[in-house]
Amino acid sequence: DQDWAIEATFFYLGKKLGGYISPATFGEKCPIMKLYEKLSGSDSDEDKEFAKTFRPKKRYFVPHIKFKDLKGEEIDKEQGAKLALLTNDQYKNLLDLFLDPEQGDFTDPNTGYDIKYKRTGKGQFDTEYSLLPCKPSKAPKEFRGPYDVEKMMREIIPTYEAAKEIKEKFLNG
Repeated sequence: DQDWAIEATFFYLGKKLGGYISPATFGEKCPIMKLYEKLSGSDSDEDKEFAKTFRPKKRYFVPHIKFKDLKGEEIDKEQGAKLALLTNDQYKNLLDLFLDPEQGDFTDPNTGYDIKYKRTGKGQFDTEYSLLPCKPSKAPKEFRGPYDVEKMMREIIPTYEAAKEIKEKFLNG
């Protein structure tokens, strides 16, 4: 009965800082969002252009258990269950699988199935991902769900103070 994915407000702050998940995801104060809104609403064309470089986007996160091998035989117990950032296409494909009555419900703890993500390409513009429904693998007890995706998301979102530091690094970088 729980959500199996979460939509988040996401900023890309350049190669040095990478991606940033905003507290605005939950309607909370966010210094990066405040900066974006200030710059994008400015009368200055320069400010508006700068704001475009880090415009917020919606991104989707889903709990995943990573395997050490490509065959899905050995779970990476050090990584544990973590939220994986999906591309919009990956999320759409996952949603299509979830809604397909012939495939069944991959989130069902008894009858669910595994999904493998396949990546081809290496660069920003030639990388493609595909999803493959697979037979279920038996997860060790410590990795059997359900997972609270909101709780998992809140654990990785920076505090307001940490977000202010990220904003300063972004502006000074």
